[in-house]
Formats: sequence, C-alpha cells, structure tokens
Amino acid sequence: MTGWSPPLMTAATNTYKRLNVKEPHMPKTRKFNELSREVVADPERAQRVAAMEAAIEHALLLAEIREHRSLSQADLASVLGTSQARVSQLENQNDLYLSTLKRYVEALGGELEVAAVFDGERIEIGVPA
Repeated sequence: MTGWSPPLMTAATNTYKRLNVKEPHMPKTRKFNELSREVVADPERAQRVAAMEAAIEHALLLAEIREHRSLSQADLASVLGTSQARVSQLENQNDLYLSTLKRYVEALGGELEVAAVFDGERIEIGVPA
C-alpha cells in the first residue's frame, strides 16, 4: 500500500497534538514575479541563478558547435566511444571537467584552448588529457 492511510494520518496528527506543535501544511502557491523579486533582492541567490543561466547557455553552445560540425549526438558518441545519452548529458551538464571538454572538442575535430587574461595579457593554460 502506498501513501498515507487514515490510521497513519490520525497517528501523525495525534503525535503533533501530543508534542504541542503545529501540524505542517503544504505551502501556498506563489506568483512568479514574487519569487523573481526575492531572487533579485538576495545577491547570493541572484548570483546562483546567473551561474545556472550561464551554464545553460554553455550547454547550448556545445550542442550548437556539434550541429555546426554537422554531427548528431549518435555520431559524436561513436567517435567518443560512449552512448548518445552520455553526449546529451555532457551537452546539458552545468560543470564539465576540462579533460572531458577537451575530448568532446577533439572528437568534433577541434582543439581546446584555455587562457587567462590579466590586464590585456593573455596566458595560455594547458589542459590535461
């Protein structure tokens, strides 16, 4: 049997009464603009949302690069020696190891370059295999 049966619900309610605590209720629904205002008002939360948005854009970019190279996820999976589902995961993952990204780019026929820029000075960073 799944879910709460009436005796279990009654037992839970009695426990809350015995402990003299308020029984929890499902939260009320809230409008999207209320939630958005809360996110904007909290800088830490806004930063997390911005990071997730950037990750989504990054994921889209990987798929766009693959499509620009006229390869399907299945084609790329074959080159990488993995499954199409894994390629989809990589393209939608919000945090990739550089070595994984390097293999992905190389499977598309490219070369991954990583650099740090300080006051206009570009410093190449090696990417592990």
